[in-house]
Amino acid sequence: MPRLVGKRSNKGVIYAGVLFVLAIATFGTLEYTGAIDVIPNFGKSTKPDSLSPTSTTERQVIR
Repeated sequence: MPRLVGKRSNKGVIYAGVLFVLAIATFGTLEYTGAIDVIPNFGKSTKPDSLSPTSTTERQVIR
C-alpha cells in the first residue's frame, strides 16, 4: 500500500477544471444574452415575434 503522508497534491488539474467550467459558463451566458453570436438562432430573441402582443402589426390593428 503506498504511503500518502507528505505527498504534495496536484492542484493544477483542479484549477484547470474550474477555469474550463467558468469559461464555458461565461461563453454560454454571452451567447444566450446576444453579446456574441457564434451559434446562429441561439439565445433570447431581441426582435418582436409576429405572435407577440407588442408586435407592430397588432398595434396597427388595435389603433
